Amino acid sequence: MSNKTLPIGLAVVGAGYWGPNLVRTALATPAFALRWLCDLDADRAQAVLGSHTTVRATSSFDAVLDDPEVRAVAVATPAATHYDLVSAALAAGKHVLVEKPLTASVGEAAKLIALADRKLEGARAVVVGRSNIVGKPMALMLMQQDATVCICHAKTRDLAQFTILADILVVAAGHPNLITAPMVRTGAVVIDVGINRLPSGKLVGDVDFEGVREKASYITPVPGGVGPMTVTMLLVNTINSAERAAKAR
Repeated sequence: MSNKTLPIGLAVVGAGYWGPNLVRTALATPAFALRWLCDLDADRAQAVLGSHTTVRATSSFDAVLDDPEVRAVAVATPAATHYDLVSAALAAGKHVLVEKPLTASVGEAAKLIALADRKLEGARAVVVGRSNIVGKPMALMLMQQDATVCICHAKTRDLAQFTILADILVVAAGHPNLITAPMVRTGAVVIDVGINRLPSGKLVGDVDFEGVREKASYITPVPGGVGPMTVTMLLVNTINSAERAAKAR
């Protein structure tokens, strides 16, 4: 990319959810000049920023829209809850990236499977979860790669009889610790897309990580697995978007 397009002025919307991860990654990436962290609770935004005085915290999205140096807005909360903000940013000519676009986690899960160096052709894959965002597109992606796919969900009877056969197990059911060690085949690749907050405040996935890690050949933790990959790819997509816009001028 031409130096004329760098750094990309960036604003992050949302100090909760994956906002802090986006902020940390953007601050550590020379291709970005993080200018704003926007949240309904400006104090929470400031707490996330800490001592970073070059980035401003605000509860006013208008401040972000009015800043000509902001060329990209990363929405770090489910985009459906910020439809008006996304529309306003697009109308203002900003690049907009949402934390959970359709199949975003699917793409990152696919990359993690590839990193595990597991051949998909002919593999037995089980997807636990039937959502339009992860479960169904994940199953389609695996089938396109010639895996033999079974789709289950949290209400599947005798779920373990399906999961125990999986060479590749992708779990996105939204139920904490749904998958336990006896349900997993030794040597399986386990991708946990779920994220749940327990009453204690602890974040966990849909897989009992400590138990299953003893049997799986590869397993993604929660937090720290699919989520950071999604954040990273959001920023990569921001750079790619800016590059395409620069070439079109």
